[in-house]
Amino acid sequence: MLSRKKILLIVILFLALAVRLFLAFNTPNLTYESYYHLRHTENIMENFLPSFEDDLSYGGRYLKFLPFFHYFSAALMFIIPLSNEIAAKIINNLLFVLIGLVVYFTAKRITKNENAALFSTLIAVLLPVSYLTNYFGPLPLTLLLFFLSMFFFINFNSISKRKEMYWFLITLFLLFLTSSLAGLLILGILFYVLLSKIEEKRLGTGDLELGISSLLFFLWWEFIFFKETLLSSGISFIWQNIPSQLISQYYPEFNIIQTLILVGFIPFIAGLYLIYNSLFKERNRSILLIICVAIINGILAWFELIPFLTTMSFLGIILAILFAPFYQSLLEFYNKTKVSNIEVKAKKIKKFVKFNNYLNLTLSIVLIISLLIPAVMFAYGQEIPSSAEVETFQWLKENSAEGSVIFGNVEEGNLISYYSERKNIMDLEFGMVEDVEQRVEDLKSLYITNFQTLAIGIANDYSVDYLVLTNSAREEYDIDNFNYLSAGCFELLYNNEENKVYKSKCTLS
Repeated sequence: MLSRKKILLIVILFLALAVRLFLAFNTPNLTYESYYHLRHTENIMENFLPSFEDDLSYGGRYLKFLPFFHYFSAALMFIIPLSNEIAAKIINNLLFVLIGLVVYFTAKRITKNENAALFSTLIAVLLPVSYLTNYFGPLPLTLLLFFLSMFFFINFNSISKRKEMYWFLITLFLLFLTSSLAGLLILGILFYVLLSKIEEKRLGTGDLELGISSLLFFLWWEFIFFKETLLSSGISFIWQNIPSQLISQYYPEFNIIQTLILVGFIPFIAGLYLIYNSLFKERNRSILLIICVAIINGILAWFELIPFLTTMSFLGIILAILFAPFYQSLLEFYNKTKVSNIEVKAKKIKKFVKFNNYLNLTLSIVLIISLLIPAVMFAYGQEIPSSAEVETFQWLKENSAEGSVIFGNVEEGNLISYYSERKNIMDLEFGMVEDVEQRVEDLKSLYITNFQTLAIGIANDYSVDYLVLTNSAREEYDIDNFNYLSAGCFELLYNNEENKVYKSKCTLS
């Protein structure tokens, strides 16, 4: 029979999933970038192989991506008897909730305290930065495998059982197949080994060997898999070839207020205290490893090697785990005070409420309020195409010739590929595109230029057959319509008040 604590854990996870799914289905459609991953997942469902030769993205190009997430999602979509878009929402929200379960077992391993582990779980499932409820992509599976690998490494570090090492290697290998962020965990382990050596602390059996061998295999795997991308893009491969005009969207300047909102004020303060206490006072090997991963995460973010939201996602889960030993330290502090002795005497008259009960109730209320409100706001703030925009691109599928090139904003490129099944001139996947900077400039010019000859020239350069002007693009570029229109060169084919489709008819001689 399940204990009360286990039942409470299940309730927390199910309620978190219910809240996430309510928010996901209360908002139509997926986020813009999700349609890229959904299209490749559906391709695997049809052909059982990833499509690195993409005929639609950027008019046709070659792009390699780590495919495990897409295979994993395709397998689940075969099982879930719903449309692929609905299944996509369920899959990623379920993965985000399962991260909370990994956090529970990790926190419990560190503290041996179920209450502390439950609070860590509560924080993990309510992290505002994780409320990407309409997102479909590798991030939640990456986070799940990352922290599952770390959990098995902590277990191996603590009890030195070969079985734990095997589980660590299996989950780490799956992480290699999912995301290059596996390197973050390996660097964190090596940094932990280095600090332990400097402090002359005893390491777990095989820690150094595991760290070095994992690093060598990671570097070999990345080079073998992404060799063409590395040779084509050079050093910009590290920054995913993101155009300079858009890089601030992925790597914004550090903002402490935004950070506190995304990861929670209370977990952040608790984490800072515990990091200080662990580095300069008490030493716990498991906590030190987690702190080392957090430090490497911060360093890589500082050098703009990890996008901001990804950095915050890792930081938030790390802080959730660290809250467990912080909670335990609060109890230890209380037990050292005279209050606990008074409490023992007061039990006879049953008028003194335990400090633990006060603490648990107060923390639960404060954490739920302080995390859930910004989480809901973050979910409703996702950039998602409207239903009218989706209908526009669906209309283009039925009313344009196969092989046509459709012009739309960079965020809309994946909608063109997914719904219209036509070629775009640009989307959010920038890898191995040599003229990506020029494309951004040309795309902007097509929206804001007043000169018809310039617009026709750009349209001819990319063989554009149709131009789409959505309400989102009008707001972004602060325009009411294209300023170079004429009936002879740009014929209005579709107009639902919010969105327009024009056919490009002219060429420059």
